[in-house]
Amino acid sequence: MMDLGLGAPRRVDVLNLSRFQDAPRTLYFYARGNMAEGLAAGRFRFLARLIRDARADGWEVALIEDRGAWRQLIGTRPHLHISLTDKPVYGHGVFHAVPSYLRGYWFFDEVATRNNSSHRLRPFDPRPL
Repeated sequence: MMDLGLGAPRRVDVLNLSRFQDAPRTLYFYARGNMAEGLAAGRFRFLARLIRDARADGWEVALIEDRGAWRQLIGTRPHLHISLTDKPVYGHGVFHAVPSYLRGYWFFDEVATRNNSSHRLRPFDPRPL
């Protein structure tokens, strides 16, 4: 576990929305409670690696408190948005990331998570990979 330097989740509201829209190329994570704490503390290796690689490529990284107002940022380019919740949100550059049913695996999907993810649209193939 390592501190990723994200600090406490920041809030987006109508008063400060333009600061987020006008930020340099940013990878925004939206989370609450345990997910926000776990991300900030570096407990999720998958996301810690994603953050490290994004920063190495020149991206800013921000942790935003998921209270709904952030949805106004969807489609703002060149940003990417990763929601760490089960609530589906659709738009350009939006992804959903939550731990899967199997420890160590994650859903990372443009549509939604778990039983609502895009995996449900694929035909079942019982053959081993």
